[in-house]
Amino acid sequence: MPIKGTFVLLFFMINTCVSAQNNLNILLDGDSTSYSGATYHMTAPSSGNFDVSFNVYNLDSLNSHLLHVTCVEISPLNGWTDGFCWGPSDDHLGGQCYTSSQIDSSFWVSPHSMLINYGQYGALKADFYPSLGSFGQSHYRYLFGVMQNGILNNLDSVDLIIDYFMGVTDGVVFSADFVFPNPASDVINISHEGVNDEIIEIYNALGKKINYLNFAHSKNIDVSSYKNGMYFIKISSPNQKTISNKLLIRH
Repeated sequence: MPIKGTFVLLFFMINTCVSAQNNLNILLDGDSTSYSGATYHMTAPSSGNFDVSFNVYNLDSLNSHLLHVTCVEISPLNGWTDGFCWGPSDDHLGGQCYTSSQIDSSFWVSPHSMLINYGQYGALKADFYPSLGSFGQSHYRYLFGVMQNGILNNLDSVDLIIDYFMGVTDGVVFSADFVFPNPASDVINISHEGVNDEIIEIYNALGKKINYLNFAHSKNIDVSSYKNGMYFIKISSPNQKTISNKLLIRH
């Protein structure tokens, strides 16, 4: 069952990204880059369900670690569900999986810990089930810790940021190269030929809609008031396939 904590603990967990320490090392499965105390930023590979796997190595030659996993849903997109599986490196099926209904709280700690000996790793498979009705960016944090005198001491963490682009309805496949300049600072031009009654929607990095326009073929949009950062532009039209593109604002 979900374990709810105090507001103070929640604030600490959400706002503190634990630096790599205590001889743990977090690697993306199949990659040698360390993400201990860091962020892995990716684009969702498809509009369907997908997963992301991390391996948490114990580099401590003197101690084994009985690791718990904490999943913090910092800013998931509306309608997304998620879960994860946490298992030993030599027997992934020997671990435990948790569904969105178990994790769906302010934060949640797996009751199932995993003993990680020196030179071995625990395998975390994070599962995601996007909602086709929203797009933008989802942000999750996974913390790895041990219980000490009844208190969970987090040793390491990895943040996962996922960009999600819509494009899932049947119909004509449009080119995604419709925004220029990109990056932009003052004005962008959105151009598209051959379809009438198109709708332009612009979202910020957290998936909040900040602009909505109708246009035929081309449109200039003033973005001088937009803050620096990443935005998402979606174009949709009746009976056509929705397309989206990433826009970077730099002043």
